Amino acid sequence: MGGFKKKLPWQEQYAQNIYGAYVAANDPGDITALKLQIPTALHNVYHDKMTLQRELISFSALASIADEESGLRPVLSAYGNLIVQKMAERGLQMSWDQLANAAFDDGEAMIADPIEWAQRWLAEFHTGPNGNFRAWVFADHCVRLFNADRQGLEKTRPRFQR
Repeated sequence: MGGFKKKLPWQEQYAQNIYGAYVAANDPGDITALKLQIPTALHNVYHDKMTLQRELISFSALASIADEESGLRPVLSAYGNLIVQKMAERGLQMSWDQLANAAFDDGEAMIADPIEWAQRWLAEFHTGPNGNFRAWVFADHCVRLFNADRQGLEKTRPRFQR
């Protein structure tokens, strides 16, 4: 008989759903190493860094709407724990507080000056021409990703009765 899985608390299930949709999903609309003309030898490095970036963006997006009235604070806590766990599986050691600080600092830098932020982010991948254009494309993609994540979370969040 086995095979029964213990049902996760709602906030952990919600956090897993967010991760699956916003980080793990290989969306054809995502900006790829090929689109940015990153050398083939650096594709895996780009993929790993982009996974981390999607984690930071989705965490920031969730944090931006997880106020007292939304009822999403337990989800934010569970989501941060899930990201920290996923990072540890990839060999990155980060605490929940370090994740939050990194996500907020990165998001603020991205919004304040998207092109400069993108140039720094892409610096290890390019030495050739069109760097400014690539930075603009990448910055535009990431800002749109943050806004889409935030809007999607806001529109689909559970509505709690008070």
